[in-house]
Amino acid sequence: MLGILIGTSIPTTQEIAPTTAQETASTTTVLPNYYNEYQQTLNLYNQALQQNQQLTNRLTTAKEPPYIIMEGRTVTTAFKKTDGTTILWEWPADTYQSWVIQGYLTRKSGMQYVTLAMENGKRPTMVDYTKFVDADTFGKVIPPIYDASLSDEEFIKEAWNLVTQLTTYSADIQETPRYPIETITEGGGDCEDMAILMASLLKAADKNWKVQLVYMDADNPENPTTINHALVYVDTGIYSTFIDTTQNIQMNPYLYDTVSGFYFDA
Repeated sequence: MLGILIGTSIPTTQEIAPTTAQETASTTTVLPNYYNEYQQTLNLYNQALQQNQQLTNRLTTAKEPPYIIMEGRTVTTAFKKTDGTTILWEWPADTYQSWVIQGYLTRKSGMQYVTLAMENGKRPTMVDYTKFVDADTFGKVIPPIYDASLSDEEFIKEAWNLVTQLTTYSADIQETPRYPIETITEGGGDCEDMAILMASLLKAADKNWKVQLVYMDADNPENPTTINHALVYVDTGIYSTFIDTTQNIQMNPYLYDTVSGFYFDA
């Protein structure tokens, strides 16, 4: 507890009486400015109290991962790895808001499209989802997760675990793809949003892997009659798999060597 004595004036000068009869002028000695030092100490003490209260509030309202919260000007994301370790990511709210603005402008007037020539004669026109893949945003947080993994397969499963923890699949969203920082901050999206996020995380590992977005028929993976789903295909040279991010039960629910669809490099 900081003890402070209040009620007495703090002298800043001291008058000394003449020491000889010939001396008629008074002499002044300037003492340290204790009042200013006191004010500085008091300000630091008050700041420490405020910081302590903020930490106490955060501990009181702390949530068990996974969670995504926006407090002040910071977005905080927390999730658990498969070994139970908690990972905490933070980024400025301005970063999220800038991607929201860019996403809005792209969806409004800047989207690119591809026409898919299917064997049954259909030619559906789809948004080119690869234009929304962004690995740079995760360039500092994903490599440590890769380095801590024992294999490519383990890392890929960790990335899938991350996506399925922090996002919720919604089939009701229209075909308005979002950038990965939008999807992870808003906690969900439809199949292409989550496939874009997954591809972005894999690309952020900065390995020479084949990472592709696959347009396919979820009801007929081998003989598509339409295009109604998007997933991710990755080949590390050692391990390859399809990744479906719309559920958290099985990373690759398609028990086939290949899925007949349209593959685009992310």
